[in-house]
Amino acid sequence: MKHILGFFLLGMILSTMFLNAQPQSIMITGKLNKKTWSKTLESYCAQGSDYYVLTRRKKKNIVLSLDAEADATKFDGWINRKVQVQGEWISRTISSDPQSQHPISPTFPGGRSKNETACKIFQVNTIRLIASK
Repeated sequence: MKHILGFFLLGMILSTMFLNAQPQSIMITGKLNKKTWSKTLESYCAQGSDYYVLTRRKKKNIVLSLDAEADATKFDGWINRKVQVQGEWISRTISSDPQSQHPISPTFPGGRSKNETACKIFQVNTIRLIASK
């Protein structure tokens, strides 16, 4: 009986810990750029006409998605400047109508079917300007 009660309590504690777990917030530094829609996978993953990316030296652009709390007016004022963003990586699976335009490749990267595209984007919670030296 003691073992059953112990396992029950342990299960309750572990389930509470997992339910309250928050995504890991990280900071990334780079040059903020604004891009317009184009027929690229990057643009398709952004899911909008104009979108922001963080350019890092010798690395692929990071597509940014704005959190509701993020101040979008700061973004436009800091284009082509070095910034630090804080947020979380999120995965987005986009299902498309086979009759619509969408990225084409022999196999969609990470997708589960011909009409799905998997994207990894960075959800921005806060942004701050890095002072230039």
